[in-house]
Amino acid sequence: MNRANRPRFSRISGSSYASKLLGRAGDGSTLSLDFTTGVLDPRLTFTRTSDATFINSSGLVQWANANIVRRSEDCTNWGGAQNISPTADAAIAPNGTQTADQLNLLSISYRYQITASNKVIGGQRYTGSIYVRAVSGTAQVNLRIVNTADGNNGVAVTRTVGETWTRLEGSFLLASNGTLIDIGLDQRTGIPNAGPGVAANVYVWGLQLQPGGTAGEYLQTTTTENYNTPRFDYDPTTGSPRGLLIEGSATNLVTQSSAMNNWTFTRATTSTPSVTAPDGASTSVLVTGTADVYCHSVQNASSISFTPQNYTFSVWLKAGATNFAQLSFTNSVGFPTNTYVNVNLSNGTLGTVGGTGATATISTAYPNGWYRVTLTANQTLTTAHTGSCLIYLVSNSTAARAESWDASSASVYVFGAQLEAGSGASSYIPTGASQGTRALDHCYATGANFTSWFSVGAGTMVVVSDNIKNNVQNLAATISDDSTSNYVRMGFKVGGASNEYLLTTVGGPSSFQGAADSGYAPPLNTVYRMAYAWDTNNFGIVANGGAVVTDSSGTLAGAGVLTRLVVGGDFVAVPNDIYFKNGHIRSLKYWPTRLPNAQLQSLTT
Repeated sequence: MNRANRPRFSRISGSSYASKLLGRAGDGSTLSLDFTTGVLDPRLTFTRTSDATFINSSGLVQWANANIVRRSEDCTNWGGAQNISPTADAAIAPNGTQTADQLNLLSISYRYQITASNKVIGGQRYTGSIYVRAVSGTAQVNLRIVNTADGNNGVAVTRTVGETWTRLEGSFLLASNGTLIDIGLDQRTGIPNAGPGVAANVYVWGLQLQPGGTAGEYLQTTTTENYNTPRFDYDPTTGSPRGLLIEGSATNLVTQSSAMNNWTFTRATTSTPSVTAPDGASTSVLVTGTADVYCHSVQNASSISFTPQNYTFSVWLKAGATNFAQLSFTNSVGFPTNTYVNVNLSNGTLGTVGGTGATATISTAYPNGWYRVTLTANQTLTTAHTGSCLIYLVSNSTAARAESWDASSASVYVFGAQLEAGSGASSYIPTGASQGTRALDHCYATGANFTSWFSVGAGTMVVVSDNIKNNVQNLAATISDDSTSNYVRMGFKVGGASNEYLLTTVGGPSSFQGAADSGYAPPLNTVYRMAYAWDTNNFGIVANGGAVVTDSSGTLAGAGVLTRLVVGGDFVAVPNDIYFKNGHIRSLKYWPTRLPNAQLQSLTT
């Protein structure tokens, strides 16, 4: 089992190994964060309010751990009980606390929790789990997960348990979204709606329902779901760590992102052979051409509304009976004429890119011959228009859009279509019958977890990171009073006068005290090193060991004003869904002094 999947009881931020890494470099730094270890420093808090995906160390698309069942340790508030009087906090739970409840399950009794309908996606796999043990002797228990759309599209896991804790786990593929899932515990056997079994007297703890095919680390919930799991991303080809993934909110505008056989196809057919998709769990869709003028699949135009801005279309492709495919936007919605990119799936290279200003990328290889291909273009019309994104079968890597040829022997595998606003593809957002949205990531330190290493006045921060998608400002870090009044902001601004910059303010947004621009504009998906240094009338910034750019005017916030570090983002108490990283943070180090320019260059070389 790889580290990204391994269940454990401890909080993900509670690694003693991470603690040993802090401040031990012997170079004068008081904060040293290494995000390639796969654990979060215990002084950092991480929050997110939705599901999200990342690339695990096996190179597969994986859901971040989550629990979408509320009141996971309080079965007295679960619904569906029949002839049951639960006893709260009756025993010691697996985590050593007095939080396990007791249930006396009679031959006709059961108890279950129902999840909210807007938390599940049709076409995705879900896993339920719960810890159970007998009060004495042995007991037969049954974990049931049922799709209420048909009552039987689910799973039942029956186990005889003794007086030690056992985690019951069951997984199933949800046929359609917009429905509820029932997940719960009873004494019945067999399929989810089987008849009664025998009575069971058990302790229970830690009910969990999450997307994906395996049960991850248990996450407690109370009155809300729990998505607060950081994502440590990996290179899909080498498996090497890329660090902490921090992204802003984004919406996948296409529906049926993995069940693409539900798209509208023109002059092509689809099938779902047993070929493993990039997530390692789903079945991909094979698009096969016909002996007609040209062939392509097209997303229902009425479901996508384009406004004047950049859009990126991305999808995973794998060679079938042919090696060539093409992504395209329709011309009727204000994109440049013949906006498309051709790809050669035999060697993972791009062919012709068509359309004024259009750009494209192809990833390094994912497992089993998959590549993620992106196409970015600008919709220039001043009003919103509905339109489509398309996948063509073509005969070579330079073929024109809507090529005329006999494609009856051509086919490619497709998976994970995503259309989003902006330049660059963010992490995959699976969708079913509706569009899907991923929420903003927040990672921060405050209180004693901030003041234990921060020093008022001069300072230096060195960050190793990358950007996977551009936005208004890709922030590496912000030190602030959690408002727009006082801060030290370090990031990359798209357009305008700044590239990589250091900006400080005292007393308000219009009171800029010091600003320095390195002039470095990092390409997407490229690792770079930045040093940001500040002192009164002595600000400096440098990229990748280049010349240090300075600013000799400006003051700093006084004692007790700055109270918080945000990694890869801006403020938390005043959330700003414009300023965030949209990329990976590999490492971050802080010195409580303004280091000399020569040392800044050395640290970023």
